[in-house]
Amino acid sequence: MPKSIVVTALVGEIGARVAKEVAKNLDQVFCNLETCIQNHLSATIFQNFGQQNLKMLEQHQICLALYRGGVVFVPFDVLLHNQDLFAGEKKFYVYVPKSALSSFDVAGQIAFADRDMFLQTIAQKIDLGTIDEKMIAKEIIKKARTKQ
Repeated sequence: MPKSIVVTALVGEIGARVAKEVAKNLDQVFCNLETCIQNHLSATIFQNFGQQNLKMLEQHQICLALYRGGVVFVPFDVLLHNQDLFAGEKKFYVYVPKSALSSFDVAGQIAFADRDMFLQTIAQKIDLGTIDEKMIAKEIIKKARTKQ
């Protein structure tokens, strides 16, 4: 199996729960990069040091997570802007239908088709027609164990 299994989704809460379930079933470490980055980023740092430091912080957290191995949940925007750091890792895209997106996620609603298409080009799409997290986790484990 690869050093890390990377899981992403357009609905972060679902993707993170699926990734955590995968880690639990494989008895591996789980890392939620969204939480790691948020825990290390304060408004003061961002205001004082700007976008460049945010990018450096993201890259640092990614490298730490991948170094540890295990299962890593990566939010869409972090994966989009740091694709090169995930090269060589097995990446899985947990498909969630547009209807499941929050009505408050206006950007996600508008750009759904583009984001969906992009994720399909860099990760294996897992679409079981359900958002049953345990079933999706089992499918990811099965695919992670197969040779590509």
